[in-house]
Amino acid sequence: MKILVFGAGVLGCNLARNFFREGKDVTLLARGAWAEKIKKDGLRIKNRIFPTTSVTRVKVVTELKPDDEYDVIFVAMRYTQIDSILDILRENKTKNIVFIGNNTRTNRLVELLEGKNVMFGFSLSAGHREPDRVVSVDLKKITIGQLAGSPSNEALISKIFEGMKFKVVYEPNMGDYLL
Repeated sequence: MKILVFGAGVLGCNLARNFFREGKDVTLLARGAWAEKIKKDGLRIKNRIFPTTSVTRVKVVTELKPDDEYDVIFVAMRYTQIDSILDILRENKTKNIVFIGNNTRTNRLVELLEGKNVMFGFSLSAGHREPDRVVSVDLKKITIGQLAGSPSNEALISKIFEGMKFKVVYEPNMGDYLL
């Protein structure tokens, strides 16, 4: 599967690293000086609990073009930033989009991305970004699914995370879960 992680904060960086380490075809969308830093030095993540820093040479892009095609896009951005990328997501060919984070506007996002298979996930990682690295705790667990009444995405989710040492909990009613 070809995966794009759109957003290079704590959640996005941890997710991209986890996919990369498990041999998945993953690309991280980052911007500005942070994108250049990752391209030059690799994605550096310091574990908040253990005194270790991992360096991952994940592919990095700085934009999502309409003709770029992925099997799934994981959007890992603050909910206050999502409106700024909706046109980009609508214009892109990719059908499967997963918004990661605590988002209470689930129905609105599904409506605004008509024709897309919109899912939601809540990843158990937290931390902060420093100029040269992410410092975080990542429990390698995600709760993920679609809104109640939508066709099940359980098989697709299983395929995305297949073979990973990652705890995946399928939730068929992510709207209520996130509330």
